Formats: sequence, C-alpha cells, structure tokens
Amino acid sequence: MTAPYWPLKCRHCGNPFLARNHQEQVCSDACRLWRKVDVRAPDECWPWTGFVARDGYARAKWPNGKLYYPHRLAVEVDGRLIPAGMVVDHICRNRRCCNPVHLRIVTPRTNTVENSGSPSAKNSQKVECVRGHAFSGDNLAIQIRRGREKRRCRECARIYQRREVVNA
Repeated sequence: MTAPYWPLKCRHCGNPFLARNHQEQVCSDACRLWRKVDVRAPDECWPWTGFVARDGYARAKWPNGKLYYPHRLAVEVDGRLIPAGMVVDHICRNRRCCNPVHLRIVTPRTNTVENSGSPSAKNSQKVECVRGHAFSGDNLAIQIRRGREKRRCRECARIYQRREVVNA
C-alpha cells in the first residue's frame, strides 16, 4: 500500500503539489530556500531572513534534520556544483547574502588570503622576510610542514646555521 499524498499549494510559488504530510509547505528545495531570502534587485545583497548563528553565517534546517548554509544551497540551486574541498566565498563580504551573483567557488586558501586579516593572509602578502631579504628567486624556499606550505628565506637559514656551527 502506498503512502497517502495530500494536494497542497506551495507557500512560496503558489504551484500545486502533492505533499507526503500536512507539515510540508513548499513544493521543492528551491522554494524552501527562497522562501526565507529577501530577494531584491540583481546587484543587491539578498539577505537570509531565517536563523543566523553567532559567527554571522546563516543556517537552514532542512526536513532531513541537517543544518545547511543557505549561501551554499543558493549556489547549488543556481546550477553550480561545489566540488569537494572547495568553499563558497561572499564577494560582497555579507555573510547572510544568498544572491548567487555575489557568491563564487574558491579554494579555502584563496578564501582565507583574500578575505581576512588572519596571520596567513598577512604573511602571504609579504615580499620580504623580517630581515629584509626578498622572498623571490633562489632566496625563496618552500617548506612543507603538517601538509601546509611555508615560505622560508634561504639567506636567514644560512645565517642561523652559521651561528649554530660557531656555538657548537
């Protein structure tokens, strides 16, 4: 025996649909998302009107019980896939914005470097070491520690090694 379905009207778009239960109010995931977004002009931010966490990012609880970031859902509803290991960046810097035009898919590194005042963002902008040696050409050494790349100044490393040899 099949489960009963009830004919209802979507509360967002007004289209009729068959609901599995009386609690369903919208016909699709897209309507579920856009129902809580204040859609404005195409060049403006479209703020999420639902729950916003302390970190400033919006959260949406889906019928499966999971919490999702609405800006990620907006990108997927827009037809773009978010590859594994990639993040969605707000070009407008508004964490509540769900306008797909304001959202781009980038690597976590790009997101950190371009959008924050974090130490890694500041360090990536440096063109010379603390002693004034250039971070370029033969003087630049890339060191990998715990899976992360770090830039090192070879001249400073030479100076440090000479001190260690003298003090030994």
